[in-house]
Amino acid sequence: MDFEKIAQEVFEYQNQLRMDPTIAIPPLEARLKYFKGNILHMPGQKPLQYKEGAPCVQECIDFLKTQPPLPPFQYEKGLELSARDHGIDLGKNGITGHTGSDGSNTSKRISRYGLWKPGPAGQNISYGKLTGQEVLLQLIVDDGKPDRGHRHNVFDKDYKLVGVYVGEHIKFKYIAVMDYSKKFIMKGQKKQNKQKLEQQENELIDEVEKVNLDDQEQEDTDQNVQIKEGNVQGDDCIEVGAVESNDFQQILEQQQKEEDQLEQQDEQQQEQDESNNDKQTQNKVVKPAGCIKIIKKIKQITQNGVKMKQITYVFKMKDGTEQTQIILE
Repeated sequence: MDFEKIAQEVFEYQNQLRMDPTIAIPPLEARLKYFKGNILHMPGQKPLQYKEGAPCVQECIDFLKTQPPLPPFQYEKGLELSARDHGIDLGKNGITGHTGSDGSNTSKRISRYGLWKPGPAGQNISYGKLTGQEVLLQLIVDDGKPDRGHRHNVFDKDYKLVGVYVGEHIKFKYIAVMDYSKKFIMKGQKKQNKQKLEQQENELIDEVEKVNLDDQEQEDTDQNVQIKEGNVQGDDCIEVGAVESNDFQQILEQQQKEEDQLEQQDEQQQEQDESNNDKQTQNKVVKPAGCIKIIKKIKQITQNGVKMKQITYVFKMKDGTEQTQIILE
């Protein structure tokens, strides 16, 4: 028996119902004529005893005619795991209900796998049905349940996520369990998301620095081209015929030497300026007590039309918290 495939059918048909509640009306109307009292005699199936019978089915049909469409559920693996635990527990012990053999309730079992609060959480259980349609029709008719709690879970606008388990039950042959919640974060996922976000920020910073460096290199190249063109074609251009070729070569070499010296002086001055800026920045940073690690992040920003460098210091504290200081240059 391919229970995973049946679970997928349950998930898909449930979403079809939410998006178009009227799709369940034809199969429900078809069974109305097979009721004799509270016993349903479907062709090719064993007779089934119901508490309310045909009036309950008709009440469900009337409900579906007025129920507005809803967005489909998103599938959540963590909710599937909690539903699986309860389904296996009920199945092997031959029991029913939303309380586990260990005394656990639905919210406690969901909490074993992740965070779902604040917001609602709930559960639906179907017994003895083996297709997605049969499972959902049983739940939305909800015969014998005056509050129609299973039906409300299927059409609850506050629920956004669902996980489904289908398996064996030693008394009813089959069991399908659906766990619902508004939100869910798998245990450990929050930390992984935080690490991923930090990695993306660092990659973005590296990309910004690379782009700025490429722009600077291109700017330097453009300036060098302009300088060379000025030496050849500008007012200081020396006519080759006016001097011997050796003298001309010496002049070019001398000019290149002077340019190299100026470039070296500029680089030394820039390094000195950056060193002074780093010292000034460090003097502005106050390391808090209890700090065990400092992370420095740099990115270029534009503020009031002025390009600035934003330096962010993140201080990792002994107690696991973080403190942040931001400096603009």
